[in-house]
Amino acid sequence: MVVGHREKSLRRYFFQARWSAALGDGAGLSNAATNASGVALEQGSSWSLIYAGVTGLATDPRRNTPGQLVSITNSTPCNSYRLLVTSQRGLANSVQYADVQFYTTSVPEPATLTLAGVAVLGMIFFARRRLA
Repeated sequence: MVVGHREKSLRRYFFQARWSAALGDGAGLSNAATNASGVALEQGSSWSLIYAGVTGLATDPRRNTPGQLVSITNSTPCNSYRLLVTSQRGLANSVQYADVQFYTTSVPEPATLTLAGVAVLGMIFFARRRLA
């Protein structure tokens, strides 16, 4: 998943079970992130592991139903994320999902932070002036 020109921090996700047999649901996954581009992104040498655990489908939520919302402790913003399925719930010959939703937080741009700082200083200045 490439999130675009602005870095975002992946925080939560959920998978939705496919309509077919539950044995094909992925149960475990690893998630890696990078800010690399071009050849470094394609070769995979720049990926850092940010999560290894469950998909939220360890138990069958019913077919075509979202699994558990899984939180990730990740505050590092990145441009690209990848998911690798590491285990299945059964012995099916493939893994299938109906949907996956990623929830990210945007990293504020430096200009936004500067503007917020100036606004706070202005409020302090006017509050002091009013009290005097």
